[in-house]
Amino acid sequence: MIVIGKDGFIDWAWPSDPLIKSGVFYRASQQVTPLPEQSLAARQDVSIDNEAGATHPKGVWLGDEETREVTVLSPRNEMSLSLLLYPNDAPNRHWSDDPDKPREWDAYDQLVWRGRQATQTRR
Repeated sequence: MIVIGKDGFIDWAWPSDPLIKSGVFYRASQQVTPLPEQSLAARQDVSIDNEAGATHPKGVWLGDEETREVTVLSPRNEMSLSLLLYPNDAPNRHWSDDPDKPREWDAYDQLVWRGRQATQTRR
């Protein structure tokens, strides 16, 4: 899931299809949701290596499992961009109904692909 934080709140969130199917997503456009206090995004601490990320216990972000968070901060604009990585084997996570069917690209796949495209364009 990708989460944009602004002024201490979730401004926008883009979950993967499996997260949506398992009910793990934010309705940022419909509800005012503060960033979790223990999250890297909310802490806005530039002394922490946010790009290396942190693993949070269940309950920090949505879901019943620990979550890995990698965050890029923009303290000047009080904004953050967080990539939340959830385990594939979490309870109620329906990654694929058919094991032979290729999985669809999720938010992480798309972010990595776009990063590679941008790197190739700059060369």
